[in-house]
Amino acid sequence: MSRRKKALLSASRSDVRQLGLLSYSIWPNKVRPSTAIDAVMEGAERLEDQSKAMQSVISFYIYLEAKKVMAGKNKEQRKKLLDKQPELVRPHIEREVKRLWNRDK
Repeated sequence: MSRRKKALLSASRSDVRQLGLLSYSIWPNKVRPSTAIDAVMEGAERLEDQSKAMQSVISFYIYLEAKKVMAGKNKEQRKKLLDKQPELVRPHIEREVKRLWNRDK
């Protein structure tokens, strides 16, 4: 643990203030990773606008959504499941479905 974090934790400030300062040092752009993941997966933000690290994390959630699409019983049902996805994330899920589909053959 860095000296700064130790100082923040042991300071005599209120717990809320300490947590706020600690959060700021962990997430300098003040956006929690879970918030960024939700924003992309709900179609509020583009995947390409995220950092490379966040894109890597979000790729796991895209994989999970692709597995849900592949669980459809027939082509029409899979198409409906894919069409329910938000427009901004749909091409990424579709690409992952194709990758998984070709991998399993």
